[in-house]
Amino acid sequence: MSKRVKVGRGRPKADLDLEKLQTLCEINCTLDEIAAAFGVHKMTIIRRQQEEPEFAAIIEAGRANFRVSVRRQQLALLMAGNATMGVWLGKQYLGQRDQMKIEASGPNDGPIAVLDAGKLATLDDETLGKLIATLGGLAAATAIGAGAPPQE
Repeated sequence: MSKRVKVGRGRPKADLDLEKLQTLCEINCTLDEIAAAFGVHKMTIIRRQQEEPEFAAIIEAGRANFRVSVRRQQLALLMAGNATMGVWLGKQYLGQRDQMKIEASGPNDGPIAVLDAGKLATLDDETLGKLIATLGGLAAATAIGAGAPPQE
């Protein structure tokens, strides 16, 4: 709990220990956690941050020390041979990414059939009927394979 210092009218100003503040920021405490540690409302911390440059600088310095500490630990894991950390750091800082090769193929690993819709008008009735039957069969087979009930 923080001490209160009377400065004129209103509620006394909370006396917040700046060393304790930096320690809390160095372990990445949230503003809610910092406020709870001092026994004040979160808005008190936010207001001090906005009104007192030294207070804001201590919060930022503490958080910067936390980030340096995390980075140091990550590099220690990497140097100890942690491959997962190596991959993660590569993605974060070196622009590396997973590459996935995706290939599409038709039936029996053959080519994918492509239909030129402009040529449909030139088909005779028998060929058009066969095409519709084939496409209808493929659509039904795809729906059944996907868990949909068969169409009759």
